[in-house]
Amino acid sequence: MKNEIFENFLSFIEYTKNETVLFVTNKFTRDTTFFKEEYLETNKAIEHYSFKEIENISDNLQEVANSFDLVIFLESIDSTLGEEVSTLLKNGGISNKRMYRIFNFSPELFEQSFNTPMSHIEMLNRRIILTALNSEFIYIKNKFGTDLEIKLNNKYGWIHSFGKATKEQVGVLPPSEVATYSNEINGILITDGAINANFNIPINPILGTNKIECNIENSIIKYLNCDFKVMDLLLNKYLQNPNANRIGEVGFGTNIGMKKFVPFISHINERYPSLHLGLGAHNQGSLVDWSSPLHLDLILHDCQIYFDDTLVLNNSTYNIDNLHPLAPLENVKIGYADTI
Repeated sequence: MKNEIFENFLSFIEYTKNETVLFVTNKFTRDTTFFKEEYLETNKAIEHYSFKEIENISDNLQEVANSFDLVIFLESIDSTLGEEVSTLLKNGGISNKRMYRIFNFSPELFEQSFNTPMSHIEMLNRRIILTALNSEFIYIKNKFGTDLEIKLNNKYGWIHSFGKATKEQVGVLPPSEVATYSNEINGILITDGAINANFNIPINPILGTNKIECNIENSIIKYLNCDFKVMDLLLNKYLQNPNANRIGEVGFGTNIGMKKFVPFISHINERYPSLHLGLGAHNQGSLVDWSSPLHLDLILHDCQIYFDDTLVLNNSTYNIDNLHPLAPLENVKIGYADTI
């Protein structure tokens, strides 16, 4: 099983034999022993690799990075290596090679996020976006009472996230979502999965029986309640921040190999094959006339997603036969929908 997981991981970093790999850590990175012992030393597909702490190479980072084919920054929950990545990009990247940022580096990341090869997720993303571009509405329902209508507008762009790295762009893992924006979301949302945020929250984000109920009008949260009072207090406090009560993201997790949520704040959970609505920061640049530095996701577990009258997802399983046939995507950004 771990060999298959590692092979899928290699597909996301597009590793080819004899490439040299630099793994960059810092004091916030989780202990790397599990990765070395369970994957690198067991699989042995990557023959030439090195681990270096950023504190030891920051003075000559560009030179060190250029001596490897791939540079992979191992991040924790927070973005703690962003400044170093930005510096490398401003200086032209790493000589036509590739860089990646792996967030939520942990055993759980590998166990949940790399059960499907990149090619499968890339094709699924494209077909979902193509279906959406040919639809007018998205409807979301679940057994707990969710009844949500999302009006689509093709003036707003889609994000196509599957971990791809280019010379100009860092690949970001965990992979797998598509996302857009709508200013016409209305109805009731009963969140039964988990939450995520671009800031640390010191509680278990898996909701279990503690559902979150929201009333939404024109993409603004008008009412929010959670039976778990700590969560209720935290979320309603969050909504008091400027524009944090606005829905900035309509996201669909596409990591079809995921089996369960993980019990810590992470991008892993919003890759789960379902709907997530991001409150706060959007991904539309100047197309949307408001902004927020904060972002918090409400992630559903079991739900039904309809594009117009076509059922495209039922309880975490995409109905592939109901999606648009594979075709080229034009003017769709390959990137990352989260604020990191």
